[in-house]
Amino acid sequence: MKINHIKKMTKAIAALALFASTSVVQAQDDMLAALAIEKTAGYEQETISSQIQQTHGEPISILTSIRPIALLVDAVIPQEYKSAWNVQVLVPPQSSVHDYQLKPSDVVKMKSAQKMFWLGKGAEPSFAKSVERFSINDAPFTSAHLHWLLVQGDEMELDHHGHNHEPGSLDPHIWLSLPDAPKMLTYIANQLEQTLADTSLLKQKGWSDAQIKAQKAGIKKGLKLALAEQQRLMKSIESLKKSSWSYTKYISFHNAFAYLDDAFQVESLGSFVQNPEDGIAPRQLQKLQQVVEDEEVGCLFVEPSADGRRITSLLPDHFKVVDLDILAISLPQGVDWSGYWEYVTEQLQICFSSPAIDESMLLDGDSTAVEEEARPQEREERILDKLKFFK
Repeated sequence: MKINHIKKMTKAIAALALFASTSVVQAQDDMLAALAIEKTAGYEQETISSQIQQTHGEPISILTSIRPIALLVDAVIPQEYKSAWNVQVLVPPQSSVHDYQLKPSDVVKMKSAQKMFWLGKGAEPSFAKSVERFSINDAPFTSAHLHWLLVQGDEMELDHHGHNHEPGSLDPHIWLSLPDAPKMLTYIANQLEQTLADTSLLKQKGWSDAQIKAQKAGIKKGLKLALAEQQRLMKSIESLKKSSWSYTKYISFHNAFAYLDDAFQVESLGSFVQNPEDGIAPRQLQKLQQVVEDEEVGCLFVEPSADGRRITSLLPDHFKVVDLDILAISLPQGVDWSGYWEYVTEQLQICFSSPAIDESMLLDGDSTAVEEEARPQEREERILDKLKFFK
């Protein structure tokens, strides 16, 4: 009797153990299945989100007056969202932004753009009449509360309310103001979000609510990334300023680099013209005497659109002439905002870090160069004689 009872108890225990083991395995299987479903759902959600980013209606047309502004606009649009935006530059590379005359095709571009970014009435007066006449949906930088410089003859003074001044008084090269870059990026992002807020127009162009929402999130993401990159750029420039530059002063053919002075702690000794297309007045050539007298001058800055190399024959032999393409006319199409500033800082390095006189000429045994350096007074007199020709 006891033996039978023990056998029954043993079978019962074995059955319970088997049930428990099966339950554990089943629970593990259920858990793995749940995780698989969750993972699949997450993947599907991510795939759907990616599809929303990359699919959209007709691209949104954005027009900028010059390429540096286009680089700023591009900086706040993440790569995966760029296909939704058609960013164009109004002034072609071969044309002068200072005296550009709008063509009928340009007006068509302005009217069809959902947003036009430009410097503003005070900085680009040649566009002002058309913007007002055709009621262009514009976003002028003069409305971004930036710290503009005012041009007054050969002198510059700081102005904190550039949008209140008369046309022509502003130094238009505001994109070179590194302290204002975060404001410019934020202003552009806000304007793009306002464009996305016009849902009725976007739906006419084939956009869905989900696609519009995805683009709004993309602009917020892009601004965050752009501001972080700008902060990294500023830190890089701060370390650059602490490096051992041999020179801190320069001259320029065109009065265009004042915004760089504070950012890089350099000083302009003057420029020859206000606009690069202008001719050189004889009195301006007398500034070359400063180049001879000031041993801290690093170089002469010229731009692709400027005919500044005409005056190089009046400079001391082997004096450096450095191209600084602030309008990004000659830069490759793939260059972005960070790449643009890498180029600018590289050109500044060339100007200020290397000797103004090419010392390699002395190492090559150029006796003429040695004599020129040994007789600075005679070199100065020769240059002044050349200047008399222009008086």
